[in-house]
Amino acid sequence: MQERLIQWQDEAGADVCIVLALLYAQQNGIGVDDKTIAELEVLVSPWRVSVVQPLRAVRRYLKPAGLDSGEIEALRSNIKLSELVAEQHELGLLAGALSALPAVLHRTEPPLHVYAKHLGVGVPRWPELTSAMQSLERAGVVKPAEEP
Repeated sequence: MQERLIQWQDEAGADVCIVLALLYAQQNGIGVDDKTIAELEVLVSPWRVSVVQPLRAVRRYLKPAGLDSGEIEALRSNIKLSELVAEQHELGLLAGALSALPAVLHRTEPPLHVYAKHLGVGVPRWPELTSAMQSLERAGVVKPAEEP
């Protein structure tokens, strides 16, 4: 699923950390609406734009075959580690924000559907994601998704 999330990130502008946080919210019955998505974006956007994305850009720049020396690969590995630490910080920010939200007692629209609408794209139809969503629907955590 990691590759699919990165693909959604690259093609639709999704923030993988927000996606993971929303999956957590969905699994734990935390209600998320358009306002919540906008607040999460405002919270993490400066960090993502100033730290995570530049690290990712440098790491990706160093990946092409023309830069395959041992020294460059070591540098790339260090940058990748820094990128992961930066993403962990972003996840911490998101976890703090979500922990302040109340659990909802009624079924709500799945948070990933709310996020996809926010991005102006459709929800990916990946088998892994579909299976997870169906499990949450059967458990009564979220209401079944409406077909487009």
